[in-house]
Amino acid sequence: MIHNRYIIFSNLLLIVLLIAGFTLIEMNSVHQYYTVVNQQIENNLNRTALTVESDIEGYAAVQLAVASSMANDISVRSWLNKEPYSSTASIISYLEDRCDDFGYDTAFLISDKTHRLFNQHAYVKDLDLNDEYDSWYTKFTNSNKESEIIVNLDGANNYAVSLFADCRVEDRNGKLLGVIGTSMVLEGLWTHYDNIEKEMDQQIFITPLSSAPAVFNSSAGHYIQPSDLAFKLGMDEHMLQSATEDGIYTSIGNQRIFIKKLYSLDWAIVVTQKSVSLSESITAAMRANSVYVILLSSLLVLMSFLGMRRINRRLYQLENIDRMTGMPNQTLFTDQFKSLSASEFLKPCSFFTLTIDNYESMTEEMGTAYRNAILNIVSEELMKLTEQYGIVGRWEMREYIGWLNISPENARKLLLRLNLRLSEQDKKLLIQVSIGITDAHNTRSLPILAMQAERAMYRSKRNGSGLCTIYDPEIDGIVSIIASD
Repeated sequence: MIHNRYIIFSNLLLIVLLIAGFTLIEMNSVHQYYTVVNQQIENNLNRTALTVESDIEGYAAVQLAVASSMANDISVRSWLNKEPYSSTASIISYLEDRCDDFGYDTAFLISDKTHRLFNQHAYVKDLDLNDEYDSWYTKFTNSNKESEIIVNLDGANNYAVSLFADCRVEDRNGKLLGVIGTSMVLEGLWTHYDNIEKEMDQQIFITPLSSAPAVFNSSAGHYIQPSDLAFKLGMDEHMLQSATEDGIYTSIGNQRIFIKKLYSLDWAIVVTQKSVSLSESITAAMRANSVYVILLSSLLVLMSFLGMRRINRRLYQLENIDRMTGMPNQTLFTDQFKSLSASEFLKPCSFFTLTIDNYESMTEEMGTAYRNAILNIVSEELMKLTEQYGIVGRWEMREYIGWLNISPENARKLLLRLNLRLSEQDKKLLIQVSIGITDAHNTRSLPILAMQAERAMYRSKRNGSGLCTIYDPEIDGIVSIIASD
């Protein structure tokens, strides 16, 4: 048992150590906090940039693959070769099927011979190569690129900002026949990035890095021109050009910025998040830790007393566990019985005692080791049988006692199973117990219940082996004797 003076001394020692430790810890905690938080911010920025990179490159790769397969389709080449005498309905149906198959917002085809533009709905118009909106066609065909990914306005979808995949269509001799491709409106992707920004408290931008004149020169959604982005973040536009595939970190004001280059598209992904200043970290850490120390010091005594009390109670239980069987002894069982609430005795409940039949003769014949084995077998089976119904304990050398939250009749059925289990343990030497049960309803007196159950138990012993008797306190007599079979 642990005395109170040791508890008080330990409390005082812990408080002194706590205050001394607080002074030392504060010297390192602020720097560590600042480092860890900013490292986490950088990890978050990098993870978001990787997500955006995966999204953009994934969409672009699939779109290019689909557009390339359409450009190499023999039926498309044949149709363009016959322009302007080809069937308009057939090419519109072809483009409609590609949209349905791959889920794109638009599929289009432009004949280089007539500059006629078709999409999955209808013939749209003849391109005006002098118009700024249609100038992309000339820029692409003059670049001699087989394909490209660009951001432009999709006239077929209310001029929504879209991701276009354009592919050249050529005949077998390499002559340009036209351009075919698909587009995907970026609004859904922007909504996804809006959710990431809200969840992570970040800002996400995608900006083109190419020095060549862009088809779409405006900023919309998360797609923003370099000059607009530099002005928005207060940074040098040349810093965007220094981005690498692995990405670079920089700080402007209280913003931590990560810039990652997409070489496949010549774009840059820029993700920003508010960082933590060192002065704010020091103030917050001091305030938080000071409160923590005060609260901990205030609660330490109470927690220690409660903890030591629990330890004492546990030690008390361990001291009163029967070493041979692992069951509560008479002292501990008495305490457990007294701790039962009064409401438990208002419900059907029962009290029992049992003893091992012919115990003396078996132990004299087989020796001490066998005696201990019998006690262990009976104790183990009894605890398994009653663990969900109440409490049990050792009462004397060969006797057991217990309280069950079931009626005497149900207790009789339960405890008779003990003899059945015991008979299966040793086929050569039959182990049986005699049982006495009394109704514990409205009776909280342990001596009275023990006396009544014991009287019933001895009546069982006088009438044979392996019997169970129920005691009836109303008539103060024995009302039934039931054999185990």
